[in-house]
Amino acid sequence: MPREMISAAGPQATAGFEQKPDAISCIMKTLYFLSRLAFICNLCFLAALLFQTMPHAPEGEIISTVIILGYVVAIVLNVVVNIWYVFLLISHKSFRQFIPVWLVAMNFLFLIPQLIIFL
Repeated sequence: MPREMISAAGPQATAGFEQKPDAISCIMKTLYFLSRLAFICNLCFLAALLFQTMPHAPEGEIISTVIILGYVVAIVLNVVVNIWYVFLLISHKSFRQFIPVWLVAMNFLFLIPQLIIFL
């Protein structure tokens, strides 16, 4: 193959396989997924608090699942995600291009009452 054709086609055409995504983007995608999951669990935390204040709380498997997600999974996952945010901030890594700022802020705001209630 002539040299001009190689440079015009680019390295991807001659390599024969796709480029691997870099490690940073994989880590950020994982953090983005966990951030969204933590937000959903935080909404379950609010629902579980609401169920606790009701005089005649509904019963069933879905309510039990919401309570478990709200009181158990939410606190653990939210602490892990917020520690990850702090680690990225300390190491001067920007995660704003991967994770919306409102999601980071909401997860942090949910962490405060969770720590107050559980500690």
